[in-house]
Amino acid sequence: MQKTFEKFFTPEGSLVRYIVGTAALTVLIQAFYDWVKGNFSQSGVWLAVALLVLLIALIVLIETLQKHMLARKIRPQEQPITPHKGLILLISPGNMEVPRIAIEHHEGALLHCWLIPSQQSLSTADELVKEIHQRWPEVQVHEVQQNIVDPERVESTWKVVERIYSVDGPEVGLAETDIVADITGGLKPMTAGVALACASPQRNMQYVKTVKRDERGNPVPGAPRLAVLITTPQT
Repeated sequence: MQKTFEKFFTPEGSLVRYIVGTAALTVLIQAFYDWVKGNFSQSGVWLAVALLVLLIALIVLIETLQKHMLARKIRPQEQPITPHKGLILLISPGNMEVPRIAIEHHEGALLHCWLIPSQQSLSTADELVKEIHQRWPEVQVHEVQQNIVDPERVESTWKVVERIYSVDGPEVGLAETDIVADITGGLKPMTAGVALACASPQRNMQYVKTVKRDERGNPVPGAPRLAVLITTPQT
């Protein structure tokens, strides 16, 4: 039971379950927060209930589709990421390692980078901008201030990522397939926002994976890490 539940909260299992689980948890947390604050109106109650029903229906649909996929011998698969021209990164406070690894995997092809911080991680984003300018001068880091999000609101991150794919990218000559969004950093609502914005098969996602873990599944300190892309090829 515990392992089944955990599949909804780790991208290294089923990415689709992770997206649904994260979104459901976010809705529940936000509803509880509004209830505690006394801001939960009757319409808000029905909206939260409707969202939860929709998410439950989505889970059922996912399980049905997965069974159908297995019958057709389609397997979710992770593979080394192909270098992209554009990269979207969620920034966590004080964490420079993951963004560095992600950028290094696109070195040589990367031309545009969008950092998505919260107010709490803005100083980390500013430090990263300086490092990118020094180490990768060919990479244009787009305006960070317009990408600041509320880390507790899924819609906040979704709007920024949607704008990057539909407006910012085309303005610099990038197609949706030229940009990849990394879901490793940030809080879970931020990850959910990216995932929902990348529902189109033309919008790629990646995460930085720890190669070696201990018996409890925790990353081993100092273990190699690499960026991987999730695909579902037909065999």
